[in-house]
Amino acid sequence: MKKEYKYKLTEDDFIDFQLHYLRINSNMTSSVKKTIIILIALYIIVFVSMAIYFRDNVFLIVIIALLVSAFSVIQILTYKKRLEKKIIKKVKEYVRSGKLDKVFGDKELTIYDDKVIFKEDRGTSKFNKDEIKNIASTNKCVFFYIDEMSAIIIPKNILNSEDIDFLLSYKNE
Repeated sequence: MKKEYKYKLTEDDFIDFQLHYLRINSNMTSSVKKTIIILIALYIIVFVSMAIYFRDNVFLIVIIALLVSAFSVIQILTYKKRLEKKIIKKVKEYVRSGKLDKVFGDKELTIYDDKVIFKEDRGTSKFNKDEIKNIASTNKCVFFYIDEMSAIIIPKNILNSEDIDFLLSYKNE
């Protein structure tokens, strides 16, 4: 069996990969959780300090509690979204600077029963089926992970549903 996929990798495909990596990476997930815990602790400290400072004015304490609580909840609930926006902004900066020029462009993926050949401007890479660590998917792309941090990115817009099913089940065949 031989299946070939020729496509152009875009900035949006690479951003999708970076956001997917953010969601699945245990170190990043742990870091996000720690940051949220630190934010909660910081807002509690601020509230307690202000409550102590303004202890004689109950009305002011209530207003401060409402404001700090509202601000805290908004910050905590939007933290992941802000982190995603920061990653997108960073990727776009790298694109403008030319640091990712070799990542984008024409790609060719050929899949055989026992190996995968990936051609791009930088050269050709060959991987045995068992060297593919994981296969993952988002709404936009399929990822053939070569190691924990790098993957072959295949945009779904060039695939039909049969191809998507084939790619996602390739490791299991």
